[in-house]
Amino acid sequence: MPFAVTRLSTLGSASGLFLPMSKKEVTYGAKRAGIPIKIELTHENATGLAWAVELTGLSTNEIVNLLLTDELSNFRSDNDDSYPHETIGNWKFKDRASAERTLKWVITRVRRGSRAKFPIIESEITELGDGRFEIDAFITRRNGEYDRVC
Repeated sequence: MPFAVTRLSTLGSASGLFLPMSKKEVTYGAKRAGIPIKIELTHENATGLAWAVELTGLSTNEIVNLLLTDELSNFRSDNDDSYPHETIGNWKFKDRASAERTLKWVITRVRRGSRAKFPIIESEITELGDGRFEIDAFITRRNGEYDRVC
């Protein structure tokens, strides 16, 4: 069930306010960024979206944009929460280069503000049976706590 993707522009990076772009800007911006104008949903996502449309009376575009606004606001550069690296770091990657690039981003994010040897980060990239790659990263804090990063 394909649907049109509407890109959003931000009004100030720290404000987190989103304004819809005109259709002309969306098409131009999406093509320039290599983002497809139409995407295919999995059966599960299409079913969930249809349920939400029926429940709320909102259009498919309204729901998708609300969900993206809520979700993508977690990825603002001023967000210090672990949600962004835990989310992206748990995805499965099509190639090793993408996994390595993502792991480097995760490590930079986790170590942000650290000047000493802590936190210690142990990580590995594993090739899965289907040819995709996954990241495993763990952190040891100064107090000895050991946690999974992604």
